[in-house]
Amino acid sequence: LGAPWVLFHDAHVSVDFLVSALPKSAARSLGVGANAIGLVAMAIIFAVACMSGYASWAQGFRVMESFSFPEWWLYAVACGALLLMVIEFGLRLWRGLTGFRARRDEGWF
Repeated sequence: LGAPWVLFHDAHVSVDFLVSALPKSAARSLGVGANAIGLVAMAIIFAVACMSGYASWAQGFRVMESFSFPEWWLYAVACGALLLMVIEFGLRLWRGLTGFRARRDEGWF
């Protein structure tokens, strides 16, 4: 659940020596490409997690540890976090394509 927050605040670890050495237009294109790959990857993982969660719910699977709960609960949390990642990658891709730059001090937190 922390990954969407980290992505939103650009707090992830990045090695950007290549990007800083490129011309601004090439760096922007590289960023757009990376965000497009991230969007597609998160959308695929989101779809698979939702299908697995539905199958778990439909078959009534349960997690049996010290207490028992429906397995689909885990998939519900994963789907929520993955949906946030899809949205954030989509916003990052949109900002990269349009050149829109929001002020970070006006964020939600």
